[in-house]
Amino acid sequence: MEIKDLFDTGGAIMDAVNDAVSSNDYSALSGKIRDSLQEASEAMKNAGKGFTPGSGAKSGDSSRLDKEKKYWQDYQSAWYLRHPESAAAKPSAKPKEGSTFFLRSGISRNKGLVPLILGVTGDILGGFGILSFLVIGLLMSVAGTGYGFVLAGFLFYTALLGAGIFATIRGVTTRQLVKKYFRYAELVGDQEYFSISDLAKQVSAPDELVRTDLSKMIRAGYLKDARFDKQQKTLMLTGHVYELYQNAEQGRIEREQEAAREEEQKAHQYDDLPEEAAAIMKDGDEYIRRVRKINDVIPDTDEMSTKLYKIEDTMRAIFAQLRRDPSAASGLRRFMNYYLPTMMKLLNAYVDLDRQSVSTENVQQTKQEIRDSLDTIQTAYEKLFNDLFQNKAWDIQSDISVMKTMMERDGLVPQEGENK
Repeated sequence: MEIKDLFDTGGAIMDAVNDAVSSNDYSALSGKIRDSLQEASEAMKNAGKGFTPGSGAKSGDSSRLDKEKKYWQDYQSAWYLRHPESAAAKPSAKPKEGSTFFLRSGISRNKGLVPLILGVTGDILGGFGILSFLVIGLLMSVAGTGYGFVLAGFLFYTALLGAGIFATIRGVTTRQLVKKYFRYAELVGDQEYFSISDLAKQVSAPDELVRTDLSKMIRAGYLKDARFDKQQKTLMLTGHVYELYQNAEQGRIEREQEAAREEEQKAHQYDDLPEEAAAIMKDGDEYIRRVRKINDVIPDTDEMSTKLYKIEDTMRAIFAQLRRDPSAASGLRRFMNYYLPTMMKLLNAYVDLDRQSVSTENVQQTKQEIRDSLDTIQTAYEKLFNDLFQNKAWDIQSDISVMKTMMERDGLVPQEGENK
C-alpha cells in the first residue's frame, strides 16, 4: 500500500467528519469511517510483498513506525521550504521502470559466478598438476636425473592451486552476498530508507548481522549512494534522503546546543543575588514551571485555566520584585515553605480528579471547592505582592521627602508657605 493511499484514506475520513460537523448530522459518520478503513485494509492485503514501514513488525510497533515515517515526511517538507527551487523536481527518481532504489546499481544475479568457475577450474588443474609432478619427481629420483623441471612445474601448479582457492573463496563469498542482496531487495521494496531492525526481523537474523551485510554491499558498490544514520539503525538509499537526514541532524544539534546554553545561563542567572534570595528565585522558577505544566493539561475553556494564568502572573510579579529587592527574601519564607507546596498539592488533586472516568457528585463538588480556593489564593498572593512593594514605596517616598528638604534648604525650590 502506497503512502499516498494512506493519505487518501485519512482525507476521506476528515471529509466525512467535516461534513458531519457542518450539517450537524452524525448519523452516517461511523459508517463512512468504517467503509474508508475497510477499503484501506483491503488495499493493504493486496499490496503484494513490497516492504513498507511496519511490514513484518508486531502490532505494538505500529505507533513507533508511524512516528518514524512522520519524522522523514516532516524533514522532507522542511527541505522544500528551504530549497523552493527544488520543489518542482522529483528528488530521487528510480533508474528505470520496475526497478527500486535498492536495485538501482544494476547488479547482476550472476555476479561472482565467473570467479567461482575459474577458481574451481584452477583448483582442479592445480591439484592434478601437483600430483602429476610429484609422480614425475619420484620417477626422476629413481632414475637419478635432475629435478629443475619437476621443481618448476610443481611451483607453477602450486601457484595455480593457490590462485584457484582464492578465486573460489571470493566467488563463494560474492555469490552469498549477491543472494542476500536480492533477498533484501525483495523485502525492502521501493522504499528510499528502512529500519535495520525491521529488515532483521523479516529475515530472522540479528540486527548486527544484517548491518554487516549491508556494509559489505555498500563497500562492494551494490548500494549506490547508501548511507547509515549516526546510530546505524536506519539505511538511506538515496543522496536526497541522506541530505534531509543531515539537515535534520544539524537542526537537532543546534537545538541541543541552544538548550545547553540556556541551561548554563539559568544555572548562573542568580549568582549576583544573596544566597537566600537566589535559592528562592530558583525554587520560584520551578513552581512557575509546574503551574504552567498543570495548566497545559486543563482545557482553556475550563475556568480553572483562567485562574491559573492569573496566579502564574502574580507569582512572576512576586519573584520579579524579589529580584529587584533581595532583602525581601525573609518575608517570603512562609510563602515558599507552606503556601506554594499546599497550592501544588491542590492542583495535582484537581488534575487527578479531572482524569477520573466516572464523574460523581462528590468528584464535581471537590473540584469546585478547589476552584473556589484559587480565588482565595489569588487574593493572598496579590496582598503579598503589595506588601513587598509597599516597602519599596516607602523607601521611594522617603527619598523624595529628603530630596525636597535638601532642595529647600539650599534655596533651590521655595519652602512650603512661601510664594513661588
